[in-house]
Amino acid sequence: MYQPCFAVYIELGVTLIDSYYFSIRVLVNHPSMSVADLTRAMGADPDHSRTRADGLGASWSMVDETTGKRDFFSEVSDVISWLETRSTDLQRVLATGGSIEVIVQLPGDRNTGDSWKPADMGRAAALGVSLGIEVFPRIRGVTSDA
Repeated sequence: MYQPCFAVYIELGVTLIDSYYFSIRVLVNHPSMSVADLTRAMGADPDHSRTRADGLGASWSMVDETTGKRDFFSEVSDVISWLETRSTDLQRVLATGGSIEVIVQLPGDRNTGDSWKPADMGRAAALGVSLGIEVFPRIRGVTSDA
């Protein structure tokens, strides 16, 4: 028999808002800078990084996981605010062939939605930052069954 998902959460003693989760990832790629160069430019150590096998270029990534909230664009706005403090370094990364992307990672097993404010879109565009959206059946590190 069909049972609405909210009934399952009530049965488990979990509120609907507690069941929401997402990750925000900042990903920087560059064809010639090293991980150390990207770390200096970002002003923070990465959660994940890699140098290409040929030694030319690197990726730098930081991930922030959030549970109990569904308004993921407020978190994206916070990331954009942080990136604005690094704007001079970001422009150097972009001007020399790099890319900077803020990626919203959403679970595919629940309905989650949000709206991005035009002012925040403009702030990201002014920085040259792209927005990515990824949907996963399960997000490792956030779900309890990871």
